[in-house]
Amino acid sequence: MNDAQLREWYTEGLAARAGAGRTECPKPAELQAVLERRGGEEERLARLDHVMACPECLREFELLRTIHSAAPRPRYGARVLALAASVALLASAAVLWRATSLTTSGAPDTLRGQAVSLLLQPVDGALLELPATFAWQAVEGARRYRFEFIDEGGDVVITRQTTDTTLAVAMDSTLVAGATYRWWIIADLAGGRQLRAVPWRVRFQPK
Repeated sequence: MNDAQLREWYTEGLAARAGAGRTECPKPAELQAVLERRGGEEERLARLDHVMACPECLREFELLRTIHSAAPRPRYGARVLALAASVALLASAAVLWRATSLTTSGAPDTLRGQAVSLLLQPVDGALLELPATFAWQAVEGARRYRFEFIDEGGDVVITRQTTDTTLAVAMDSTLVAGATYRWWIIADLAGGRQLRAVPWRVRFQPK
């Protein structure tokens, strides 16, 4: 894969995005900024909210996150770092567009369909002390639920599996008091299908 091919794929990917009516979706560079926690917090969190409610953006974000986490951390000067970051972003955008264009038709429900309202407590925007109990509505046909805590960079910091519709969460060393997190559940259904909840925000206060 050479530079010309990457640029061609990237151009095709942007054209495909525009053709799909996704003018309100964050651009690949903006998704990358969320992953790297760059930019203002309010703007970054708003983009993350969009990603978690948009199946197309969520799919791209997951691919970018995989590429980002697997990329080696360079040890060169600032100009070299900037060039490397630009090339990496270009490659990431090309790869994620090619991958998503090939897999969309067979994507599970969690990527194809919009998230649904399933969460019950604690309410969206709650300020909590841990331990706390989280609850959600039962999903017909669900074999199990995957509970996840996501930080402001889109990383999953806590994940649990349960067959119940409630889960008690104790204080964890990965959680930072005062920081904003999102929580949701993903229901695993028959045939490999999944249903995901619209995420809610919570913050934790020190005891």
